[in-house]
Amino acid sequence: MKYNYVSDLMSKPAITCEYNTTFKETIEIMKTKDIGFLPVTKKGVLVGVVTDRDLLIRGIGTYKLNARIDRVMTSGDVRFVDPGTSLKEAARIMALYKIRRLPVLKDGECVGVITTKNLLNVDELFPYIKETYLNTSNYKEYEMYANSNPHDSLKASDYPL
Repeated sequence: MKYNYVSDLMSKPAITCEYNTTFKETIEIMKTKDIGFLPVTKKGVLVGVVTDRDLLIRGIGTYKLNARIDRVMTSGDVRFVDPGTSLKEAARIMALYKIRRLPVLKDGECVGVITTKNLLNVDELFPYIKETYLNTSNYKEYEMYANSNPHDSLKASDYPL
């Protein structure tokens, strides 16, 4: 089968949560559905996204389990695609903005999610994805440090007590 568009690979239907969902409910949804990403909606309109990492880093320890998810969700400049977006364009957006998941919107409604994992399952896309990620500054920084020895540049005397 030939895959060209986001609609060919996206996870559907979209599993979402409302902005006023509690941390506890959000964690339960993620656990039950075995996912780490939820588009957050308000009356069906996308208002943000929340990841398992958001819950761990920004949430737990700061807020109680009955706090609303809109306290830690990413909102404002949330990237998304539509079902007719090419898979190459979705990969480009993910690489450019250093994100692994994109909500898929159709007529303003979240209808699915496309992930880097979805994209990596398409053999013919792999060379393009590799090239796209290699051209991001994030990967270039990683490559620079991956081949270096951290002990070469750090000395205890550089950090006096």
